[in-house]
Amino acid sequence: MLIYLLRHGDAAQNPSLHDRERPLTELGQQQAETVADFLKRSHTSINAILCSPLQRAREMAAPVQRHLDIRNFRLSEYLIPGNDVRQLLAQINADSVESVLLVGHEPLLGELTSLLVTTANDLKVEFKKGTLALIEAGSPVREAQGVLKWLVTAEHMEQVK
Repeated sequence: MLIYLLRHGDAAQNPSLHDRERPLTELGQQQAETVADFLKRSHTSINAILCSPLQRAREMAAPVQRHLDIRNFRLSEYLIPGNDVRQLLAQINADSVESVLLVGHEPLLGELTSLLVTTANDLKVEFKKGTLALIEAGSPVREAQGVLKWLVTAEHMEQVK
């Protein structure tokens, strides 16, 4: 299974908004379009998107869904920081797809990466805003069985046009 992990782009810092409602800034919207364009140009095939229900993550996923014409799109509470990444693994395994894009937040995406590629679960991986990674894993997905194939920021994706 191919697991793509995407952190949302730059989001508004507005104290009058609840955290769940914070939208992407103009920069964040540009990062979302850059990621979608990068995936389309690289002929990436993604079968499903699991997305955090927070506004900024949904806005990050939308261009990817549109550009790659992905019909299997679901929101997952397990992608909200503070949740147990093992519950997310169970959800991924229940979906039985060849490739999935997870759109979420830090530190959860870093924790998931560590869990998938190490036995010690102490690998420190930072997903800056707009960062995309690919982990190749077996099916079913198991802890410490994955291989981190690449990790790239939106800025680097922009440079390889």
